[in-house]
Amino acid sequence: MKQALGKALQGHWLSLAENLIATELEMDGRAMGRRQLRNLALDYLAASGHPEAQRLAAELFELPLCMTEELAALRVLVHYNLAGANQALAQFAERWSEEALVMDQWFAVQASMPGEQSLSRIEALMAHPAFDWTVPNRVRALVGTLANGNPSAFHSQDGEGYRLFAAALTRLDGINPQIAARLANAAARLPKLEAVRREHLASALLTVKKQASDNLREVLGRILEA
Repeated sequence: MKQALGKALQGHWLSLAENLIATELEMDGRAMGRRQLRNLALDYLAASGHPEAQRLAAELFELPLCMTEELAALRVLVHYNLAGANQALAQFAERWSEEALVMDQWFAVQASMPGEQSLSRIEALMAHPAFDWTVPNRVRALVGTLANGNPSAFHSQDGEGYRLFAAALTRLDGINPQIAARLANAAARLPKLEAVRREHLASALLTVKKQASDNLREVLGRILEA
């Protein structure tokens, strides 16, 4: 749907992305609204496949006025696999490596990258030096974003998204059972899934439940019995 809207209104998105450029940072409501609209226009422009999207996103990433712009540009480059995406990720990580909350966003941008192909990236990020299973915000940024903010990866037809999620729950349960139990609620949509996905997810959750802590077992039991 986003691709269709992007193509149907391509000229408008391009005009907004180009004409809403600001040269000074202002924090009033109008300026913030213009930035949000520009970011939205750039996202739809990239979804349409317009070649100018890469140039505009790269320029915005290199010379952002604020974190909102920098993250929006990074998200567009990464989510649409545009030229310079990996370089931008490396630059962002180097620039903000000492800022935990900002680095959480770095993980979340990659965890929300649409498509089943993002699962291998997410799995690799779980072994990244900056990822820490003992830090709840970092876990939510990666595992939580996969389960709650990336439906095309989490609900992959072959069930790999569920199996990755289940493995993460098992590991997290041995470290922080409370956070594991909260994250497990992302599977509460189980009864609404069609048969194949429902079977994959139920199988993954049952595997976790067999060795889960009391907190996690209770949550999984409620989901599986719904």
